[in-house]
Amino acid sequence: DAFIISSFGNIISNKLNDYTCRALKNIESKIDKKICFVLVGETIGDGKKIDKYLEKNFILKTGYTNIDEFKDFMKYSDVIVNLRYPPLGETSAALIQILKNGKPCIINPDGSFAEIPQNCVYRVSRDSLENDLEKALLELINNKELREKIGKNAKEYIKNEYNDSKILKDF
Repeated sequence: DAFIISSFGNIISNKLNDYTCRALKNIESKIDKKICFVLVGETIGDGKKIDKYLEKNFILKTGYTNIDEFKDFMKYSDVIVNLRYPPLGETSAALIQILKNGKPCIINPDGSFAEIPQNCVYRVSRDSLENDLEKALLELINNKELREKIGKNAKEYIKNEYNDSKILKDF
């Protein structure tokens, strides 16, 4: 019965999950829905610093999941937060799956994330990350039409830009 917000992949400090935890704690009293933040993935190194935010039925970690569990968590997520800073030059396989599944996703426009069209995600600025994140979460939680529009655009983008013929065109 909860509105599910998720983050996917290894839980490490450059995913900025601590910002998401603080933003959710700040907005919890401003919404009339039960919310839950699920960090889906294995904790690596300094990602353990997120443990101080864990709270049963509000903020929790799954630990390592197999691919079927990963897909199930994504399927039942209402909004996904996929932040990265500093970017390590990588493309996010999780982000591609999120977009492919038509899930509304909050990102920051750094590194390869800058290539994702504006209408396919909800962007937040690193300069005012916590405030932008609170605003983004409130807007997405309260606006089903916006979630559906972003999800539809994301799905269409992946269909058009990540299909086999487009990817293999230059080979």
